[in-house]
Amino acid sequence: HIENLTRLIDHLDLNNITLVMHDWGGAIGCGYAGRYPERIKRLVLFNTAAFHGPCPLRIRLCRTPVLGALAVRGLNAFAGSAVYLAAKNRARMTPDVRAGYLLPYNNWANRIATLRFVEDIPLSSSHPTYPVIDQIQSNLEKLRDKPMLICWGMRDFCFHETYLNEWVQRFPQAEVSRFEEAGHYVVEDAAEQIVPLVRTFIARS
Repeated sequence: HIENLTRLIDHLDLNNITLVMHDWGGAIGCGYAGRYPERIKRLVLFNTAAFHGPCPLRIRLCRTPVLGALAVRGLNAFAGSAVYLAAKNRARMTPDVRAGYLLPYNNWANRIATLRFVEDIPLSSSHPTYPVIDQIQSNLEKLRDKPMLICWGMRDFCFHETYLNEWVQRFPQAEVSRFEEAGHYVVEDAAEQIVPLVRTFIARS
């Protein structure tokens, strides 16, 4: 995915880039940014990581051989549960919004990406993606002078406060907004506050 992003940015010949990253976007985006920091202008983060961290039990269960594939690809358990668990403002998750989140994963074949992302989480140093995260993590130092805005849903069961604290430790200059009643889908939960923050941050930096 980092290579895909690299090819897209090269094709579009982009510079002074604002990367807006959520979930796996943090590892992918920072994976690119750490390789090409000269092309990055600023960073915006929503509940994500670009370093090693704990993995919740409910996600580890999706990696169980055979049963994990049946749950994720057969029952759509991962995306299907996320539309109920990842947003805390239930009024935002209307049937139409839920349908939009789930449409890309509407059959066994289309859910392979979800399963592969879950399987890609390195839980031990022997995992093939462990050194990839190592490299992304070590390259974060190259981004320390970039303006950064962090908008964090504090009720995220996956990217919880431990991850936020890691970001703040690595980037003490970052502007941080905590949303106490927002979950993993923080932009769904707190769009009215977040959109003006992002616009102001981009205009100022």
